[in-house]
Amino acid sequence: MAQKVEKHTDNETTTFVSLLHKPKTSIEAIALAKSIDENSERLVQAGDSKAFLTEVVRNDLLDNLDNWGRFTFLPNLEIMEEVVSLLSGELKIGNQNVNVPVTKFNNLIASIGVDRHRFTDTFKVLSENIPGSVPILHGGEEEQRLVMHASANSYAIPIIERGKKVFQEIAAHLLVPNRIRVDTAHVVSLLSDERIIANIFYAVRVKSESQEKLKTLCLWFTTTWGILTVLASREETQGAFISLNQSHWRMLPVLDIDKLTKKEITDLAAVFDMFKDKQPSRIPDQFGSEGKIDDFRIELDTAFLNALGIAVEKEDLLLLYHEIGSSLKQWIGD
Repeated sequence: MAQKVEKHTDNETTTFVSLLHKPKTSIEAIALAKSIDENSERLVQAGDSKAFLTEVVRNDLLDNLDNWGRFTFLPNLEIMEEVVSLLSGELKIGNQNVNVPVTKFNNLIASIGVDRHRFTDTFKVLSENIPGSVPILHGGEEEQRLVMHASANSYAIPIIERGKKVFQEIAAHLLVPNRIRVDTAHVVSLLSDERIIANIFYAVRVKSESQEKLKTLCLWFTTTWGILTVLASREETQGAFISLNQSHWRMLPVLDIDKLTKKEITDLAAVFDMFKDKQPSRIPDQFGSEGKIDDFRIELDTAFLNALGIAVEKEDLLLLYHEIGSSLKQWIGD
């Protein structure tokens, strides 16, 4: 219950309630509310209704004013604590707390393209390459999200006077999605050999751009920790169908490529090259939501950590994956 107070203290807490199964009747709703009010457990139930409770201290709320969804994005306290730790540059793996440089994506971004509405207002999609047309990635179906390595699959021609200039200003190698269907996507971010634009992805240029740094960023979004931050920053539209607009991406915590050493960037870029054309299973299946954990997931995360000089036990990763997999299954459903 919210209460107005004259003065706040650091030990104040807020409890977020995530409904896992909604009450079917008003009586059941009242019973669930009573259980929430009286219970100190993380999981409370009344009849068939069920809720997951997350208690957050005031300072953590203030530090995450841009997105309190980080405290409720999955019904698993351990995973949510993992993401909150990421905000301060700490990876929690087993008994290890490993520091990595993290920053808001906005601090790295030089430009972030156009949304699908402005794309439609600026360009007309073509079925072939004609004089004056530009390369694009059109659509966001599963086939466009199978591997990190992307290529233009269509062309577009500007339909407004500034169209050509818009393309020159925003076309980029790195693509991040506006919309994702989590249960059919295999990777989050894409990297193209040529500068392109897209209607469902934002084309992102970074300030201190190099091919190796772009490979490192694309790899980051394919790691477990990159995926978790994307899920935690999502705007949920319908079940596993989520969206992230430009402001969501700008506030997203990412690996700070400007704080890494030249060797770390080179080694991480090499890891990207190793995995760029390999196709993982769909994201929930990578974490074993339907059984076996994908070897791609284990191998890529291990290679990523090793490139940063971090040694990790496979069993610690598997424990993390099982937590994520069961939480994704709970969120998405069967």
